[in-house]
Amino acid sequence: MKKTNKKALSLLVLMFFNVFFISCDRNKVYEEYQNIHDKDIPIRHSSEYQYKNLWLFVKSSAPNDIWDNKKKLLFTFEIDDTLTMHNVYIHIRHSSEYQYKNLWLFVKSSAPNGVIKIDTLECNLADDYGKWYGKGSGSIRNLQWPWKMNVRFPHKGKYSVEYEQAMRIDQLPGIMKMGLRIEKVDAK
Repeated sequence: MKKTNKKALSLLVLMFFNVFFISCDRNKVYEEYQNIHDKDIPIRHSSEYQYKNLWLFVKSSAPNDIWDNKKKLLFTFEIDDTLTMHNVYIHIRHSSEYQYKNLWLFVKSSAPNGVIKIDTLECNLADDYGKWYGKGSGSIRNLQWPWKMNVRFPHKGKYSVEYEQAMRIDQLPGIMKMGLRIEKVDAK
């Protein structure tokens, strides 16, 4: 009888956590992250491991990733709801070795009706004393930067957002990943 109660309790706890974690992100419409540095690095074991003559590869996400000013990151998403208000966030993952307190971006957004807008944004990553705004542990920081708040997408269909680094150097070290998150605004 105790085993049955233990199993039932375990199942109940598992169901609670599933409902809790699903409801925590119920407003998410879109979320994607892209690595800045796409260099494939072969995994080599001490025996020069190969599987069917193919090397295994992993994506590098080393803290010293470099964002070349020619590399653009494209995010594409569908919008079906033109009545609900949305918040749009830019996600930035960077190393604590990043040398600047901000990140300048050119952000190009395209709507289904063909309208293209280009914004120049300054994303503040640290305060004047060098304290990072992003959360994280060790040398990695993650920041959710509010870009457009309480906006309505006027057309149904496919939208795109493109990031390009706009710092005054061609090779920007310390930015690891960029992301885009769109969520519905809670109607309270």
